[in-house]
Amino acid sequence: MKTPAFDPHNTAADLTRTLEILKEDPNLSEQNKKTILRFYEACGAEGLKPIRLLRLLQLLRLTGGSLKKSFDKVTRSDVQKYLA
Repeated sequence: MKTPAFDPHNTAADLTRTLEILKEDPNLSEQNKKTILRFYEACGAEGLKPIRLLRLLQLLRLTGGSLKKSFDKVTRSDVQKYLA
């Protein structure tokens, strides 16, 4: 049996908490929540480490809330304005 990796930053708990916050976030549309969760599952299946998944979830939640648009309707111009 494999010994769990040492997690000094308690990433597993942070990841669980971030997923709960994401699901309850009033600034995100239901469509964006579903899109982010599908992306999370796909990245997990690809083998991304929990710390990377945590950071991606945090960034996508903040970006989705700021853009006020469904991710599938965001244009290049929207992203450029957001990043400016």
